[in-house]
Amino acid sequence: SATSATSATSATSATSATSATPAAPAAPTASPRSVQDHVVQQRHHEEDAHLQRLGIWALSSMVVGGACLLANAPGVLPATIDARPVLGFGIQSVAWGVIDLGIVGLSFLGDRLPPSTRERALVEENTLGDVLWLNIGLDAGYMMAGGTMIGAGFAGAAPAVDWASHGAGIVVQGGALLVLDAIALSSHPARLAGLWSLGADAVDAGPAAAGPAAAGTAAGTADTRDTTP
Repeated sequence: SATSATSATSATSATSATSATPAAPAAPTASPRSVQDHVVQQRHHEEDAHLQRLGIWALSSMVVGGACLLANAPGVLPATIDARPVLGFGIQSVAWGVIDLGIVGLSFLGDRLPPSTRERALVEENTLGDVLWLNIGLDAGYMMAGGTMIGAGFAGAAPAVDWASHGAGIVVQGGALLVLDAIALSSHPARLAGLWSLGADAVDAGPAAAGPAAAGTAAGTADTRDTTP
């Protein structure tokens, strides 16, 4: 009948239209190599951010410490004001600030070379984590040493004001460094997990295997902060 013929024609046309419609392209999947490079870039970014925070703290310490030392210079403050209690604090602040600023300057020297294998990237990430954990332990030790000096001053060590002042400066520096190192360490586990998830054989053997662009990028960068053999 005419109705059946029309229905059949419509069904055939619909089927043809559906068949002619191209399928949506699949979303591109990131290669293991690109994932590794992204994780390494995140580590470099966090290292730079950590050094910037440390540099700001170092400069702040030097400014505050310099003000404390200036307050103890003859004729700066009225004779009725005793600035001796902040003298030791100022000395410690300036000394730690100079050391921290020197570390920042040395760390920024040189270029970076992306690791060619997942194993190398894991070594570098683990090394960073070990260094930060070691620093946190040292920071806690500084705070305990400073606290001991404060206690010694109150216990009768002479001159008590100097013991307490130097001790307070060490406690503040150790506490600030502990906070900065803990912030830098907070992103370490996620990056480490990302590298482990790639699998031992998933990452290309070197930059050349990822294409000329990746090889050129690798050749243009170097990481002198990597001291692991």
